[in-house]
Amino acid sequence: MPEKSTEQSNILDHRVLSRLDKKGYSLFLDKASKAMGTACIVSVTLPIEKIDPLACLELLDKDEGYQYFWEKPVDEFAMAAGEALKTLAASGKNRFAQIDKQITSVKECSIAYSAVEHSHAGIHFLGGFSFFDESTDPKWHSFGSASFIIPEWHIIRDGQLTLLSLNFDLSDYHSASELDEVIKEKFYNICDILKLNEVPEFSSADTLCQAPHTAATAQAFNKWKTSVNRARKLIAEDKFDKIVLAREAGIRLKNVPEPTHIINILREQYPNCYSFLIRNKGSKTFLGCTPERLISFKKKYLLTEALAGSIQRGTTASEDAFMAKELMQSSKNAHEHNYVIRAIEQKLTPFVKKIEKGSKPVIKKLTNVQHLFTPITAWLKEEVNPLTIVEKLHPTPAVGGYPWDKAKPYIRELEEFDRGWYAGPVGWLNSQNSGEFAVAIRSGLIEEDSATFYAGCGIVADSDAETEWEETILKLRPMLSALQYD
Repeated sequence: MPEKSTEQSNILDHRVLSRLDKKGYSLFLDKASKAMGTACIVSVTLPIEKIDPLACLELLDKDEGYQYFWEKPVDEFAMAAGEALKTLAASGKNRFAQIDKQITSVKECSIAYSAVEHSHAGIHFLGGFSFFDESTDPKWHSFGSASFIIPEWHIIRDGQLTLLSLNFDLSDYHSASELDEVIKEKFYNICDILKLNEVPEFSSADTLCQAPHTAATAQAFNKWKTSVNRARKLIAEDKFDKIVLAREAGIRLKNVPEPTHIINILREQYPNCYSFLIRNKGSKTFLGCTPERLISFKKKYLLTEALAGSIQRGTTASEDAFMAKELMQSSKNAHEHNYVIRAIEQKLTPFVKKIEKGSKPVIKKLTNVQHLFTPITAWLKEEVNPLTIVEKLHPTPAVGGYPWDKAKPYIRELEEFDRGWYAGPVGWLNSQNSGEFAVAIRSGLIEEDSATFYAGCGIVADSDAETEWEETILKLRPMLSALQYD
């Protein structure tokens, strides 16, 4: 550990110790000392000066290290994290239960101190799941089928409060005094970097990607048309009522983009959406800006929603209102939306006491598209496991199909690519049983010199291949625009 000057030590004591309840912190160190040498995780949470967590991620970033970002600007909530301390991973049909077991094990032996009482103090588990039980495409290898990270640090901005949490593995320490010194040193170092005493690097506004060749687009459309028509035939044969088909769009990059710069553009353009970024160790980053919440967990209730049925925005106020009316009156979109509501209610029933929802859908307007939207609130039964509900809700008919068990076998056959984490549940849980997951649509995988973006549509009996193709173009637009698409 680097030596500190006397002046630095005084600043450190003032900044850190003034935020600590000395008695509570001393008790925390006593507990930690009894667990020294074990795999116990300890967490320390302290308030810091208000700062944008995305800026923190850029300032504290380590090349090709772990990165995580989550924000919904209209909720005034954002989280950034870096440096993986512990990885929880699982695969196969029992991956949700396996992750839950690992999280429970960590929570049972964890020790936490917080200078403030807050629902976001303590350990956070950050990650998600692939769409299917197994992901086979090599480009998704570093993400696995289920992966959650306990970071070395995370910063949360909740309204006017900003919290910095530091996590440590006690197997790396031998005494309480050593741990105490490292906690204060790391807190000081992070706060010093966040003072912005140096001018950060700025990105170029140059175009980052090139348009795909016309021939490639035509080939992709022909494959899409074949898949949609095949799906309609299967629906007519009563194989299923609805199936969601997605397509991938590969983009060659002119310059290597900084993922945080892409996220910055997306969150500003789409403040009603969840902006997320996950970079596991290496050069691949999964990011997106999704309008669809899968679930939010509170103490006694949960929030979820049906978001299905889409139409473009108008270029004038009157055209926009006309488009919204067309969407509300569309029988095709109404059927698609009702499938989603019905499936969510069926899946939630075993876990909740009561479900409340609007009597009819409303219009949710985003920057470039508007959706049919029905918010759903459910009051939980006692001792409900959050990941059990996540598993039951995934996938909703908005990204899978209805009935799911009948539609599922046909998705890979009709799409001919591996979805990876596209349309899977991404989000976080914490040691205080709060959590939130979104459906990872409007998303893509960024590599060094290429990007793969994904978009899908719900196919029902009266779907038209060309209309659905245009809808995928609409849904790809946010990601392409964030790359300064040429």
